[in-house]
Amino acid sequence: YIGFTVPRLYVNQEQISKVARYLGLDRSKPIVFIHISGPMQTRMPVIRTAIEACKSLRQEIQYIISEGRPKGDLEPKKIAGSGWYYEWCPIRDEIFAMSNLLVLRGGHVAISQAIQFGKPIITIPIENHGEQLGNSEKIAEIGIGVTLKTKQLQANQITCAIHKILDDSRYQKKANELMKLAEKLDGIDNVVKIVRSYL
Repeated sequence: YIGFTVPRLYVNQEQISKVARYLGLDRSKPIVFIHISGPMQTRMPVIRTAIEACKSLRQEIQYIISEGRPKGDLEPKKIAGSGWYYEWCPIRDEIFAMSNLLVLRGGHVAISQAIQFGKPIITIPIENHGEQLGNSEKIAEIGIGVTLKTKQLQANQITCAIHKILDDSRYQKKANELMKLAEKLDGIDNVVKIVRSYL
């Protein structure tokens, strides 16, 4: 294993604090980022279910939902409870960094970046998408998150999964361990070293 080859994200505390102030988020309380990507026909049903799920979250849980619509509105809209909704989120990295939990599809890049930030994950992989299904199973297996099936996905499943991970410190502990491991491995640098060893 050589480490991740996706770009490492660097976000400083000043940027994070600025975004938290802009959205009126209390960083002493849980923040959940629901970042759903993929084709519109597979993305929007999950987003609608997630919006419904967030209505039943405990009052202290703050959340941001990103629709991931290219060329969508960059300004967030306030939704139920302490939630925000972006058509396209221009501050994705800052929200990744400040969140206590990420809800993602299951693609390699998003999961890699979640691990680099040390975040527990809920994955909702695209149905019949081999890479995302495999990644999601691994996430559950190593203990940094849970996976939910897209088919017949119910709002209460998302709500319960969010509460489960936020209430069980083992997920965060495992995410921290994996982050520290990832920090030691520079995938691109290791690829270069391996190639050079054959020259």
